[in-house]
Amino acid sequence: MSEDDPLFTAKTPVPWLPPIALLRSTWERHILPNHSYMSGKEMVVRSTISRPSVVMPGISDPANLIFVNMNVTTSKGHPLTVIVSPQKAIVLTALFNRSYRTIDQEMAIWKP
Repeated sequence: MSEDDPLFTAKTPVPWLPPIALLRSTWERHILPNHSYMSGKEMVVRSTISRPSVVMPGISDPANLIFVNMNVTTSKGHPLTVIVSPQKAIVLTALFNRSYRTIDQEMAIWKP
C-alpha cells in the first residue's frame, strides 16, 4: 500500500465535481500532525464530502472548495470543514473551523 493511495474516494452532491479522494499521505503527514483531534474521524470527513451542509468558496484560495458539516461541531459550535482541490479532486485538509459558525448563504457554491 502506497502513501499516495486513497484512504477513500467519495462522491459529492456538487454536480460538476468528480469523486474526491483523501490520500493516505495527506491524512498521515498533514491532517493528523496538524489537527490531532481528527484521529479516528476519517468516516466523518467522508460523510462531510458526500453530504455537506453547504459548500463554500475557499478563503485563502478561491479555487478551492470548503465542505462544511454543521452537524459535527466542537463544544463551541465550530463546524467540521473539509478543504478540497476541485482541480486535483483531493482533500487538502480537514479541521474544525470557527470561521464557519455562521454561513453567508449567498456566498454558497452549493447548498441542499
